[in-house]
Amino acid sequence: MQTRRSELISRFDFIWKLQALDEQLEMKRRHAQNRSVLENILPSHVAKHFLEDKVSSKSKDLYHEARDNACIIFITITDFSRFYMELDANNEGVECLRLLNEIISDFDEVRLHMMLDRDEFKCIEKIKTISTTYMAASGLCGKVGMVNFTVCSN
Repeated sequence: MQTRRSELISRFDFIWKLQALDEQLEMKRRHAQNRSVLENILPSHVAKHFLEDKVSSKSKDLYHEARDNACIIFITITDFSRFYMELDANNEGVECLRLLNEIISDFDEVRLHMMLDRDEFKCIEKIKTISTTYMAASGLCGKVGMVNFTVCSN
């Protein structure tokens, strides 16, 4: 009787350890997924601030940082609403949206090429795209001392 009980306890222990390992793997996978999403939304140095292992009151506060030299640029495609029409010829407006997406993708590609070619453009960070407006900023990337206004104007 004692032997059966010991065997039963050993089997349960084995199953619980397997479940614990599965849960740890799932937790690591979700942590990596959350990190990826956060780093996709926020600049890397801001994401790092919120992903610190230490749970401190600092990380619970709203993130803010003083910058002496920063620049924001808005690039708007004007009169797109007059260009956009839902007709059979343009697949009910899908072709207009495809063109808008292509233009915005070109902005992203130019920004990436500039960042790869010249170090002074590495501080340009795409903030977001709203409708027909592309928003980018420089001077927010954590590196102090870069000439941000000149970079945006170039």
